[in-house]
Amino acid sequence: MAPNIVGLQVMEAIRAAVTPSDADIVVAKAAVRSRISDAAAPTQTLIDDVLSSVGVTPGERNEHYDIRPELEPKAAVDPEAMQLKRERLTHATRLAIAELIAEGVIVAAEAPGNDYIQVAVHRAGHSGAERVPVSTPKLEGAYRAKPRIGPLDEAPALSALEFAAGLGSLLTPRALECLSEALAAHRRGLYLSAVNLLGAVSEAAWYEVATKLEGESAELTAALARNATGEVQRLVANLFREKGGRARSMTNELLAHASYLRDLRNYGVHPAADQDPGQSHAFTELGCTVLVMETHRYLARLREAAALIGLDFS
Repeated sequence: MAPNIVGLQVMEAIRAAVTPSDADIVVAKAAVRSRISDAAAPTQTLIDDVLSSVGVTPGERNEHYDIRPELEPKAAVDPEAMQLKRERLTHATRLAIAELIAEGVIVAAEAPGNDYIQVAVHRAGHSGAERVPVSTPKLEGAYRAKPRIGPLDEAPALSALEFAAGLGSLLTPRALECLSEALAAHRRGLYLSAVNLLGAVSEAAWYEVATKLEGESAELTAALARNATGEVQRLVANLFREKGGRARSMTNELLAHASYLRDLRNYGVHPAADQDPGQSHAFTELGCTVLVMETHRYLARLREAAALIGLDFS
């Protein structure tokens, strides 16, 4: 966009001055959260609160900022000038509101005067409508699925209980809570969190199987006492193999996926590790979506293998 009044260098300096920093957005989010409640707060009120929190007066929208042409382009623009600071913090507030909506902390609402539900009533020969003050989200006229890159028609938009249907008691209430948060993180684009929580769900399932097999192996009992996850999974897999039948043929597949999820957890929470494109892909939208679907199948297979050796997770 070409400038109309100032030169390109001054324009760039103004752009830098009105672009919020991460710190500006953090300040704005804190001010917005302190104001938000069940009652609707006008957007301009939220902006004014942010400005007031750092000592900036609201001012007029078209208040001019004087450029000093005799100075060097960068020196001609003062980032701390009230007009520029006001624009920067207003922009920061809008970004903060957008982030809080994306995080599921706040929702768009009707203007305070329209924040009600209208209920038709009839009483003693009189009919009419009562405006009942109820906080309601503001909705658009229509909705569609989020545009995606690639065929992700099977993307998991289901709840944890729907996901766990068919897994019986393989997942404990704690594991179901992890699963619920993993799916929520996936929907919000928090792929590192989603992958990490899927790993926790996987490990919880193996511990449930191991607990039922504890009496068959002193080594497994010791591994459970130490919370040695990798060893617990290996020893359970060994018992699957020893008992033979179809469970034996499923063991390598199950152990491979369990190890992969464990490796992803370690890779995700150790950012100093060398970059691994194969593992990094799991933390993208496509990679995480595929991982969620594969993990559903893997957990169903784990329950099936356990059933084949006589373990009941109904």
